[in-house]
Amino acid sequence: AVSGAAIAGPSYTYADLGFTVGDSFGNNSDTDGYAIRGSFGFADVFHVGGGITDGDVEGGKGSGGADNSGYNVYVGFNPAMTENLDLVARIGYFDEEFKFDGGKEEATGVSFEIGPRAMVSDNLELNASVSLLLGEDDDGVDKEDFTRVAYRVGGEYYFTPAISLGLDAAVASGDQSEANIHVRYSFGNN
Repeated sequence: AVSGAAIAGPSYTYADLGFTVGDSFGNNSDTDGYAIRGSFGFADVFHVGGGITDGDVEGGKGSGGADNSGYNVYVGFNPAMTENLDLVARIGYFDEEFKFDGGKEEATGVSFEIGPRAMVSDNLELNASVSLLLGEDDDGVDKEDFTRVAYRVGGEYYFTPAISLGLDAAVASGDQSEANIHVRYSFGNN
């Protein structure tokens, strides 16, 4: 069982190892890959974090698909709204690259995210967010600006105060969707 301290609010100092599946760019291309993410909480109401991803689209480069990799970094503000509910706001930068047999495409930009994160019991956290992504697609020939809105819901089940299993799903404008499952190690209550 999770200690009583966990119900006071979720931890912002953790590391995740996960697997992602999705539909890329709304063109019915199946995407899958791995992600390593982490966050570091400080001063009770701030955190910084990021992640790296590596995967493939439709079997990867050489199979008519693409290899993809990317990273994101962010800084966040997480004030407590109640004893076990935080409001999370983040601003970040992302960079994702797709390598095809005939070239590559890169998407870069900034993201703004806001949503609740709550411990609803000693063992269960629920979270949700809405994000605005402002970026640029560059295929080496043309550059195109984009704006996307994404919605995400998720949860975290804590087997111990430090080890949990998480699941989340997201949909974004442009007919993009993805689901993630991960194992998390939390380092503390900050």
